[in-house]
Amino acid sequence: MIRIKNRVMGIFGSYCWSGGAVKTLREFADRFKNTLVEPVIEVKYSPTEKDLEACVELGKNLSAKL
Repeated sequence: MIRIKNRVMGIFGSYCWSGGAVKTLREFADRFKNTLVEPVIEVKYSPTEKDLEACVELGKNLSAKL
């Protein structure tokens, strides 16, 4: 496995039943010492207007880190 270290990472995801992918991605970011950019977004079913605004904020924060 290629070790991806010291990267900038944004996390967002959606789920219907149990979720869990966002938690796994957080663990991945910690394990490989990636810089995690906030906000981390997890949406059940469809995103609300507030969720979409958080996605825009995440995009701006990611671009600022690059």
